[in-house]
Amino acid sequence: MMRAGESFGEAAAIAHTRWATTERAIGIAHQAEAELIRGNFRRARELVDEALGDARLSDHPILITIMGRIGIFLGVRTDDASLVKEVVGALDLESLFHDRTPERYFALSGAFAQFLASQERLDEARSVLHRVVQRISEKRLRSTDWSVCTMMSIAILGDESDIAPARKTIHEWFAPYAPALLGLFDTLVADRFGNAAEAARHAEQSIEGFRTYEFRFEEAMALAFAGRKKEALKLFETFGSHSIVQRLRDELTPKNRQGRAAHILTSRERDVATLVADGLTNREISNRLSVSEKTVETHLASIFAKLGVRNRSDVASQLEAQTAAAG
Repeated sequence: MMRAGESFGEAAAIAHTRWATTERAIGIAHQAEAELIRGNFRRARELVDEALGDARLSDHPILITIMGRIGIFLGVRTDDASLVKEVVGALDLESLFHDRTPERYFALSGAFAQFLASQERLDEARSVLHRVVQRISEKRLRSTDWSVCTMMSIAILGDESDIAPARKTIHEWFAPYAPALLGLFDTLVADRFGNAAEAARHAEQSIEGFRTYEFRFEEAMALAFAGRKKEALKLFETFGSHSIVQRLRDELTPKNRQGRAAHILTSRERDVATLVADGLTNREISNRLSVSEKTVETHLASIFAKLGVRNRSDVASQLEAQTAAAG
């Protein structure tokens, strides 16, 4: 029979091991947060995967809060809905935010609202953000708890009546990068209500601040709103923000009179390109498609220009790449 001292000793050892595991996971989560801010999304994802298992078994509010907001924002920014769902499920966030916002999970509100919005549960998202506005203060707004992202969520999703209180909180914040964040907040609000010129002006004013303090995703957002889309595209491409990248590419791609992107092949050009890729000669293509060789040559010149190739042998690889991009 185990003695009381042995029993307590074993329990203490188990508790110590559990605490050490939680402390390690919190450290990893903080690293992931830093990587997310700097735009190193691939490394952030590796760290999230490493710590999520421990977070799933923990009830430590700091670990759950950090992992929740990083996992959700990372998933939203990289169009990874499966990551968002995995994080919400692993941390049981639906239960935590069922009908109120627990004090110790306050800083997770903005991320959870983003999850709700991704599920088209906008009324619930606005309710969560409204609870934030009722309790927010300048003292709560710290870079370490990413309440800033909650403020940005309010600019995008929140009730119109909540925008002014949220803005006031950022305006009164004394962090060195607060002016840049305030500029982005004003940008998002202006864009939401259709004032593109105002959005561009605020965005331009915030770019340098984000660049100085290495808020890379926010810098890319500001560049895009400011009309500096090529610069924004380069950053978003490094993040893996696929939907934003595609939208910017579409906006930067010249259109022809039919409204089609100028580099996209017409259906007939694609027929010709496919046959070229299969190794057919111009005469063979002419016979196959029942058109003149001159018509084939005209199509081929257009295909070379659109695909950016100089010879027939490169058509196949470029045609495959364009097909993959379209899919």
